[in-house]
Amino acid sequence: FAQLPTWDFESWTTMNNGSIAVPEEPMKWVTENQLVNPFTPGNDTSVFKVGSSGAHSGLYGMKITTVDVVNNPAVGIIPDPAGIAFTGKVQVSPFKIFRGFAYTSRPATCSFWYKYTPQPNDSASCFVTLSKWNGASRDIIASGTWQSATSQNLYVQQTVTLTPTPAFLAIWPDTMEVDFSATRIATPTVGSILWVDDITFAG
Repeated sequence: FAQLPTWDFESWTTMNNGSIAVPEEPMKWVTENQLVNPFTPGNDTSVFKVGSSGAHSGLYGMKITTVDVVNNPAVGIIPDPAGIAFTGKVQVSPFKIFRGFAYTSRPATCSFWYKYTPQPNDSASCFVTLSKWNGASRDIIASGTWQSATSQNLYVQQTVTLTPTPAFLAIWPDTMEVDFSATRIATPTVGSILWVDDITFAG
């Protein structure tokens, strides 16, 4: 966890440091591809590395497409349909998902560039959370949310404000988690597409 996730989506690899040949994944991110493809073949690819024509800047960006999970290895845990990407890693054996990454600063905002093509009545979202392990559970130090149902054909920048939790104003986090979804989590819809690139933090 010492290495930060790729924020400009220029660094990609295959799952488990290249030992499992699922589609390429952004470094230090977990996607729908990793949750289902290695274990139950036949599922569609959900997250793609797009070239410069689909990126905001640089060589690559991330495209998240909401797909049906045809063969779901963990019904009730893995959403279906789904189009998700969040910071973390997957441990293959024994199978375990680690959400977030080691982080000890307290930024005030998280900004990113995005495009969005929603299906009717659908929306995309981003969640950013700073937390600290207290010995028994995680305290939420600060968090922020963005959600949009508006189609966006060209890249625009969006900023999420991280609102501190009053009880933990003097506490520094040990973990950050950034989550993106191309569809509503509670009522997902196949076919919505979210492009993300160039994540930055400030304040």
